[in-house]
Amino acid sequence: MFLNRYKLHNLKDYANSLLENVNFSGTDEKVIYDPEVAEGGSFFIRISNSISLQVANYVAKTDMVFERQSGTECDILISFQNFTFCQCHCSKDCDEIIANNNSIGSVQCKGTLVAEKIKVPPGVHVKVILVLLKQGWLDELLADENLKGYFEKYTNIPALNYRKEFLSILQRGLFEEIMTTGLTRKLNKLFIKSRVLTLLESFFNDILEKDVQDDERKAFYSTKKDIEKLQLSITLIESHLQTFFPGIEVLAKNACMSRTKFICLFYEVYGMSAFEYYQKKRMDIAYEYLATQHLQIAEVASKIGYCSSSSFIQAFKKQYGFLPKEVFAKN
Repeated sequence: MFLNRYKLHNLKDYANSLLENVNFSGTDEKVIYDPEVAEGGSFFIRISNSISLQVANYVAKTDMVFERQSGTECDILISFQNFTFCQCHCSKDCDEIIANNNSIGSVQCKGTLVAEKIKVPPGVHVKVILVLLKQGWLDELLADENLKGYFEKYTNIPALNYRKEFLSILQRGLFEEIMTTGLTRKLNKLFIKSRVLTLLESFFNDILEKDVQDDERKAFYSTKKDIEKLQLSITLIESHLQTFFPGIEVLAKNACMSRTKFICLFYEVYGMSAFEYYQKKRMDIAYEYLATQHLQIAEVASKIGYCSSSSFIQAFKKQYGFLPKEVFAKN
């Protein structure tokens, strides 16, 4: 088992705490993990005097336990995270990462005055963007009388524990851009900084919207259980990609939600309606058939539930901007 105990005064110190472990290599900007512990590593960037971040991307090879001790300064940690094939299970002494197939990520905001313990078991692919906002960053905001009351409400640091059970379409796009950009060039670092600032802006917009939503919308602010139920509807949709659309009423019932709640939440998480999601997935399958199996257009249309080739061609062009026959030329 790998155990890392640390105090998070700044992320440079955290990087050095990782480097104290045997067979961990790198610098205070980039750490490569011991291959027997995990495949991958982390890199660290300071955006300003008050903002720094860690980007972690690794697959655990053994139990990995991270114990963050309580700090002495009122700093804020915002964690954008995606544990491939996993979910969080809370126990009395730590948050344990356990396997599942949720790929829509989550975001969590905590104060560093409260200690935290996280356990990552073998086989879990951890992708985390951890942003540390120092007290100085908060002091600058609280100096603005227009923002002071609002931010004081959301920065009761000892009790701060805000969590959103999914990343929006915009956040997931930014998240993947950051994850796939290395530090091989200085320009890459500038790109990552700009993406992280946009990600932070999106996060604070979430909090603003949470506060100003009307009464009906507030009822749809999602819980972990809501997201788990929504995943059931995705499974049902994907089981019907070669037949017919199940219908909103059936999907909502399957997710144990009202019709209105299901429509709002689905769009909030996936950025499109359930039918648009269904159509997109069908066209993706059709493209694969055309590109890899070189099937005739009428045959592909039939395989994904179209009675009319012309209807299929119209839907395909709407999705991709070109006709199905043009796939043959591209491949």
